[in-house]
Amino acid sequence: MSDAFTRAAAALVADPNMGLDAVYLPASGPSIACRVVYSEPVEHAGSLALAKRRMASVPASAVAAPARGDQLRIPSLARPDNLFKVEQVETDPMRAMHDLTLSQAAS
Repeated sequence: MSDAFTRAAAALVADPNMGLDAVYLPASGPSIACRVVYSEPVEHAGSLALAKRRMASVPASAVAAPARGDQLRIPSLARPDNLFKVEQVETDPMRAMHDLTLSQAAS
């Protein structure tokens, strides 16, 4: 992992305008306090909105091996449905950041 990319990932989630406090809950093992960048991008086909996805980016230095089925709680989202299930994990080529595709988890 490149130190420059690791530092950039850490700076991104540390920014109070971008990063949110979260708790990563692996299927086994202790929970991990971390910061994430959360987004809900909408996919479009022309002028038609097809689907809204839930995404979170987390530094690899905070969560080393995220996996499908793990959970992520983002308490700073001001709504009751702040527990998500990890559906897909993609790691950037520099191995600095994991992009998590999320679904709503049962509380």
